[in-house]
Amino acid sequence: MTRVAIGAIGLGTLLALAAGGWWWWRGETLSAQGSTHIDGWTSLGPLAFDFGVVDLPDETPVSLRHRFELRNDSGSTRRILSTTTSCSCVEAEPSESEIVAKATLAVDVVLTLRLSGHRSGTVFLRDDTGAVIQARVVATGRRPGILAVTPLPAHLLDDAEFTELHLDLVLHPELPIPGPPIVSSEPRLIVEFGDWTEGLPAAGDAPTRRFSGLLKLMRGPEGWPATVRISVEGADPVELELGAPEG
Repeated sequence: MTRVAIGAIGLGTLLALAAGGWWWWRGETLSAQGSTHIDGWTSLGPLAFDFGVVDLPDETPVSLRHRFELRNDSGSTRRILSTTTSCSCVEAEPSESEIVAKATLAVDVVLTLRLSGHRSGTVFLRDDTGAVIQARVVATGRRPGILAVTPLPAHLLDDAEFTELHLDLVLHPELPIPGPPIVSSEPRLIVEFGDWTEGLPAAGDAPTRRFSGLLKLMRGPEGWPATVRISVEGADPVELELGAPEG
């Protein structure tokens, strides 16, 4: 283990640990083909689009947009009779309802992510000849990891030389083994941390990566700070109110 002196960051309150987990990222392979010919229509690009992994920093839904384009190669005017989707998470809007021969139809699709995990939806366009065109969008939502610190010290005595904190970390299964935690305070503390130990997810949990580690904080020459901020890549930080007495 190595000793590191860490610099200062401002005050704060303990951040709430977000509840929830992740579904396994199934990584669907969508067609990368170019033009597709469907009953007189030609797609000007693949009829499937993968937004990849999208970070969801808070509880606010994230809307993802993509445009599909189709050319009317039937030789006559086509009319779009209906536009439907496979789930409420997808909305689609064709640019027009009548498309003359050789004209291009744009279809704007919005996929809304509200939760972690895999989400996909299909758009169905039906024209007046009975032709049905399908376009698909896929994305995976990823919430920040969850960092828990125990015990949460309510008070440190002036003569205490150190305190040890147990860190528990839950990360999205795609994320790598994290680096050591970053501890920020004013005045500075001396920090010791070994390696993360990876454990198994609890029975019934969605797949995650779980880690634990022991963090030792040692009082610096200027005494204990009032607050300490602990950050780990991939997770929301935690700010501890140490409640150290002044003087």
